[in-house]
Amino acid sequence: MAAPPGILCLFEDDTTGLAPVTWVRPAFDLRCGIRTLREKILSYYPALHVCLRVRPEIRELTKAQNLDIPVNTRLSGPTLFICGRVLMDARLAAVIASDGPDSLFMYGQTVVAARMHDPSDLPLDVPLSLGLWPTHIRRVQIKARVAAYPWDLVHWNQEELLHDFRVCEGDTAHAAAYPHVHLLNPDDIRLGTNVMLMPGVVLDATSGPIALGDHSQIMPFTYIQGPSYIGPDTVVRAGTRLYAGVSVGPVCRIGGEMAVSVVQGYSNKAHDGFLGHAFLGEWVNLGAGTTASNLKNTYGPISATIGTSRVETGRTFLGPILSDHVKTGIGTTLDTGTIVGFSSQITGGGVLPKYVPPFTWRTDGKVAVFRSDKAIEVARRMMERRQKTLDAPLEQRFLKIFDETTHERNAVL
Repeated sequence: MAAPPGILCLFEDDTTGLAPVTWVRPAFDLRCGIRTLREKILSYYPALHVCLRVRPEIRELTKAQNLDIPVNTRLSGPTLFICGRVLMDARLAAVIASDGPDSLFMYGQTVVAARMHDPSDLPLDVPLSLGLWPTHIRRVQIKARVAAYPWDLVHWNQEELLHDFRVCEGDTAHAAAYPHVHLLNPDDIRLGTNVMLMPGVVLDATSGPIALGDHSQIMPFTYIQGPSYIGPDTVVRAGTRLYAGVSVGPVCRIGGEMAVSVVQGYSNKAHDGFLGHAFLGEWVNLGAGTTASNLKNTYGPISATIGTSRVETGRTFLGPILSDHVKTGIGTTLDTGTIVGFSSQITGGGVLPKYVPPFTWRTDGKVAVFRSDKAIEVARRMMERRQKTLDAPLEQRFLKIFDETTHERNAVL
């Protein structure tokens, strides 16, 4: 009799640099290219049963979003653990096989993966930091791409678009079906079902592929340069310019000018204004004319601030990192590498500081607290417009984030 399939456990470690975009999701659900990190990993281990290990603060939220998958349960039997921050590819998957001796696969001091025949002694409900793994099993140094900050995903996005396109479902675009649309290198243009391409659209795949998800709509006189991805049920408004390296998740409204940016999903950048080398979470809404810098006048490296920590990104190009449920008013300007925290409201003129704490209401340089009850009310209203429900676990997460970040707001009031 054949041995039963093993277990694949996606886990979170104790790294906090992704916090601006992981307040309400595990790291493995972040998007890079066409797919999320989770989707990339699972595609290489289809025979294994999947389970999840997440931070305790998002356990209940993750359970509510993954009803058919065990979350933070004790495991027994052969298990392959893979860090949720890993960008999996064929080369790495070949190194990290599901069978073999117990091993820790390390990239520097980061546990990329672990193979254990009996993981029952691992502690529950804590991030799996390096010190929690058994010391007696062998350690193997490997090369891997492991996201430490949101801008890592932005930096890798173009490369991941190329990788993901190879497994992207959909039909190749045919010029005869769209006589009033300009298809450049149509063999590298993939269309989902019921995609609407309106007259005057230019899809330019001469420098990389373009994938359009099911029921997406591209309105007239839009230019899209590959590699780029537009997710299901997303509308790209008339006259939009999307340059290489753009990934937009499902149910978004996109307009203006964008380049080398990731939009997680369910967000609106529907109006004129530039966004480049940026990462947007879900339920973000950018007011008309919101524009962000992604390059310093000195052409020097860009620094960023996360909470109270200043980080030298090493990037010459870096736009804003906007957490979930962020809203900007008309004419908002964002400096290079600006990070805006969860559920903040930004209105008025002038350039923002480099870091805006969660639940901040900022108007014309004046700073106030965005009360958690009001923030939940606004979020519920926006989600209902897209037929989504703000359930109890998410509401509790709002309240917890508000409490956890009180000291950050107090520092700027």
